[in-house]
Amino acid sequence: PTSYSEVEKEKLIHDYIVTHDKYDYDILNMDVSYGSALPHDWDAYGALIEGKSVCEGYTKLFQYLCYCVGINCTTVSGSGNGGEHMWDAVKIDNAWYMVDVTWDDNDYDLPVYSYFNITTKILSKDHIINTDLAYPNCSATTASFNANFAITIENGKISSNYKIIIDRIA
Repeated sequence: PTSYSEVEKEKLIHDYIVTHDKYDYDILNMDVSYGSALPHDWDAYGALIEGKSVCEGYTKLFQYLCYCVGINCTTVSGSGNGGEHMWDAVKIDNAWYMVDVTWDDNDYDLPVYSYFNITTKILSKDHIINTDLAYPNCSATTASFNANFAITIENGKISSNYKIIIDRIA
């Protein structure tokens, strides 16, 4: 909906991809070069239409859908878990955030938000960014999942954002 904020639109895109695309683990067990086995594993078409891709497919679909709703997004390359990896940097309300839709897919059709709008510092704990290219430094936290969608309870007190979240649900 056009009335949604940028972060709400982004979350809908994130959740759609996580619940509709499946990581193609078969590729990991094949002796293939880039694009030689399943031609759409590495692109948005594979993620959207075939429902099966690797991280590059997740990333390119996220970027494409963000652009469709007017959200600036760029792909980021590097490594994670010892292998080549790709994810996104997204600009929400004039601030940049890192998003790894692939690593938020837990294969149970229930999205997690460990890599939704996080800082470069947090992402760098288990991702290595390719320094051959320039990427935005993501240090903002205003559009993080916890700040916008999570209700936390600490020391018996509910977080201050509970009313905003309940109003969005209603």
